[in-house]
Amino acid sequence: MVVLASASDNKGPSMDHLAVLPSSARLISDTRSSVLREVAEQATRKDVDMVQPSMPTTEAVPVLDEQLDTKASEIVERYVAWSAAAGVIPVPLLDMLAVGGLQLHMLRRIAEIYEPVNNVHFSAERGKAVIASLVGTGTATMTGVGVSSLLKTFPGVGTILASLSMPALSAAATYAIGHVFIKHFASGGTLLNFRPEDYREFIKAQADKARARSIPTPTTPIEHPPSSKSAAGTL
Repeated sequence: MVVLASASDNKGPSMDHLAVLPSSARLISDTRSSVLREVAEQATRKDVDMVQPSMPTTEAVPVLDEQLDTKASEIVERYVAWSAAAGVIPVPLLDMLAVGGLQLHMLRRIAEIYEPVNNVHFSAERGKAVIASLVGTGTATMTGVGVSSLLKTFPGVGTILASLSMPALSAAATYAIGHVFIKHFASGGTLLNFRPEDYREFIKAQADKARARSIPTPTTPIEHPPSSKSAAGTL
């Protein structure tokens, strides 16, 4: 005989148990959404950190600037000595072209130092233009280099006077040009926004400072400066 089990004998879930299921499902869904949202936010923060370069701390910036200025000043001292030596060249105009070539080469080296921090893109044509524009500042040192070179066209007294003045004027002009661009690049400037009239007084002060010092003795640099022939060819 088949005995039919009553509804109370069934082992399935009761109505109370079934009522709990929707709330549990919502809890699981909310938890899953929260976890996914947190993972997405962490991934986004990680991507941003990878894209954005780490900036130097406030304390590190002055140290970096000082290191760049020191390195650039060493470059200037090297080319000041070589400019003084080029000023002794007895051939008129060739000496001036040699000094100009050294100054252009010096400007290239200074620009390379500041290139990583403020995007100083060196251009030979632009470099020649800005160096030539400094002659228009009217300082005695800048114009004196050309006058001394022309004096060599007069044998005797002219050659003697030029031989005495040209090395000192060449060194002073190179010193002033070098430190003008150190100041300009260190302040965030580039060759494109250089205005020589803004540095008229600074150029004069640097030239006077250079004339008051003794001319440094040329030494063999790590990178040899261009010879008189190659230096003249760059202008």
